[in-house]
Amino acid sequence: IVWTSDNEAVINPTTGAVTVPTDGQVTVELTATVSLGSATAVVKTFTVKVGISPVVSISEALLIASGEIAVVQGYVTMNVDGSNFLLQDETGAIDLYMPGDSDEKTAILAALASGELVEVVGERGAYRGLEQLSNITSVSVVPEPEIEFPIIVDVTALSELEGLVAQLVRFRNLEVVSIAYDNYGNLDIEVTNGTATFFIRWDSRTGDPEGLPTELEAGDIIDVVAGAYWSNELRLRIASADAVEKVVISNSTPDLFISEYVEGSSNNKAIELYNPTDAALDLTGYMVHI
Repeated sequence: IVWTSDNEAVINPTTGAVTVPTDGQVTVELTATVSLGSATAVVKTFTVKVGISPVVSISEALLIASGEIAVVQGYVTMNVDGSNFLLQDETGAIDLYMPGDSDEKTAILAALASGELVEVVGERGAYRGLEQLSNITSVSVVPEPEIEFPIIVDVTALSELEGLVAQLVRFRNLEVVSIAYDNYGNLDIEVTNGTATFFIRWDSRTGDPEGLPTELEAGDIIDVVAGAYWSNELRLRIASADAVEKVVISNSTPDLFISEYVEGSSNNKAIELYNPTDAALDLTGYMVHI
């Protein structure tokens, strides 16, 4: 077997010595020529990457081919089901698939609790349409973060979630239709936004559902911060009682309101103010905005 290298400074085909670049990665092409007696030689070419992968944004990592290594920095925003975690930066978000127990998973859970920025090294891939990093080999806290915690995106309908997979989103003024548990203890909250009905799940593998989400009743109005998860279809997930807030609807009568508006020619315009209370009102501090 005779080896040749297109970059002998990095991989020497004679000695086998490998010199790791001090910055980034280098792609080296190795060629093996295998011969035996008078038989026709067989030539095989191998492409090898040498060096440490550079840190890329999550949006750039999503463009890396399946099976390639990606190094990203981001904030862990949610534990979806004990094996999948959402990681987000200012450019996008990606799922981290981490089954079983490992030091890397412990570090991810710690970062979720502390809100610290982490650097993650893993293999690109996808499962049921969900873009992922799996086979995570390293998780480390970034001591001097240069990116801010991601902004939660306000949405009003499921149709707005297509470009927000693995990100945190906020729905406001959803009406609770029902809550129910399945055979695995997962809590499903059925809600409507007035035009569509959908479900928000708390997976029991992240911890038994507790607090306000378990106390909701049909007719309650809630604001929800959820993870836009994907498994063959869009799914909304929560993993904390803090993700749900009940909206208090006030039925109190205002102490002052505009009862009539009159508009004539030129500057002949007027409004009528009505005081429904029994007391005189001091108009100091009141303002009319047009």
